[in-house]
Amino acid sequence: SSADATWDAGVDRFVAGHFAANPVHAVYAGRHEFDGKLPDLADASFNYNSIQGWDLVGRLDQLVGVAREVWRARAIGDVWSYMLLAEGSVDAVAEFDLKPYDMAAIVPIVREAGGRFTDADGTEGPWGGSAVATNGTLHESLLERLR
Repeated sequence: SSADATWDAGVDRFVAGHFAANPVHAVYAGRHEFDGKLPDLADASFNYNSIQGWDLVGRLDQLVGVAREVWRARAIGDVWSYMLLAEGSVDAVAEFDLKPYDMAAIVPIVREAGGRFTDADGTEGPWGGSAVATNGTLHESLLERLR
């Protein structure tokens, strides 16, 4: 299917790029945005899962506020957003209504790429039912806006 082909192309690009070369040193090699090139949300590309999910947890206003502030906001959830983040095509991702098994494998991918992964309250790891993953430099300012 077209969705499978799109997924396969993205995974191929991801693997062939930063992680195939050297995942731990991708940041230092300047191979993606985790090298600190985008310290300001105004220039960032931000992905989130669904408006309904944000509304259910009472944070729709925060989502709209971030969407107005960033360069680009897209509703792309699931693992795809985190792969785009790790390769440097997206600068920040945030989601709600998650289980640890949804996120556990993604945490080391984001961290090895030089990014940061917490829940929406700033607690490290996949245990809080939400996710905020960034290029690292944007993390605190995004968390501040999402609270």
